[in-house]
Amino acid sequence: GMVATEGVGGDGVEELRRSIKFHSRVISAYNSLYKFESAGTYSSDSSNADDDDDYLTSPRSPWASEAMGWIDTYQRVTGQSADDGSVYVEEVLGFGSFARVCEEDDEVAGGGRTKVVFSDSTRARRGVLVHVFRPLLRDIFVFKVVNTIFEKMDMRDDHNRLQQYFGEWFMTLPTKQAAKASLFSTWCPILRWLQEIIFSQLDSTPSLTKSNKKSSSSSRRTSNN
Repeated sequence: GMVATEGVGGDGVEELRRSIKFHSRVISAYNSLYKFESAGTYSSDSSNADDDDDYLTSPRSPWASEAMGWIDTYQRVTGQSADDGSVYVEEVLGFGSFARVCEEDDEVAGGGRTKVVFSDSTRARRGVLVHVFRPLLRDIFVFKVVNTIFEKMDMRDDHNRLQQYFGEWFMTLPTKQAAKASLFSTWCPILRWLQEIIFSQLDSTPSLTKSNKKSSSSSRRTSNN
């Protein structure tokens, strides 16, 4: 080891450290995704669920019922499925496909932190996002796999980017699948995940925290008077 690093300057050692940490994060994040997909827990997140409505309860609100009604109306009027042209998702994403779109975030590089993000190309990362967010189509017990993946990439506090990725993924879902995954169950994994992001963002924004405290204090003074 001493011979191998002899003559390597401080910058070279730091670059090597960052490279090792970057690749370790990519491998660790992929392992979490692979464990989920290889376990077969994804198998009923699409066509099987669409063909069987017995597992559904009533929509959570009148507007949710209206949304489902519009989907049914569209299908009756056009004679076409609202899900025509949906994106095919392979069963298990290969490591090469995952690693190919992983990049180091230049904004935090050099500060002792190594953060992995996905490619700037929307088209390139879309094929990976459909796998990363797939646990949100399952049940409340596995949706945290998504958090684990982003934690291992050191992205959990990057709220804006996470919301952008989520939006891009959600727009790839077949219409009926997106509606059923977000409009029915009270314990909807998609909404739970979004709530966690919102609460985390509020907690990490000092100005919003102070504003909430002032509002609460003002309310107490008014009630006392």
